[in-house]
Amino acid sequence: MDDGGITSFTKDEVMRKIERKDYMDKLNSSSKTRSMIRYLSIIIDLSGSMKNIDMKPTRLAVTKMHLKRFIRDFFDQNPLSLICLQTVSDGKATMISDFTNSL
Repeated sequence: MDDGGITSFTKDEVMRKIERKDYMDKLNSSSKTRSMIRYLSIIIDLSGSMKNIDMKPTRLAVTKMHLKRFIRDFFDQNPLSLICLQTVSDGKATMISDFTNSL
């Protein structure tokens, strides 16, 4: 990642990502994988350290961006699965959503 927060990839990295996506698409096309129900609990750190700017713009913003993409991809690959969101801050855990398939 450069100073502007832009990520650049080499040709080899892009090819590996494409190969990985093709592999995952092939793997997920089987009915066995699609019929499996998974329960995933995601816990997000909301402590003061998430406001650090070592990632542009902040750690929290980068976490949200990747989490949105992860959840979208997770449900695409696991349509019967359920996700629960929780946060942790100042030693307290808070349930944001119970297990659901519509975040």
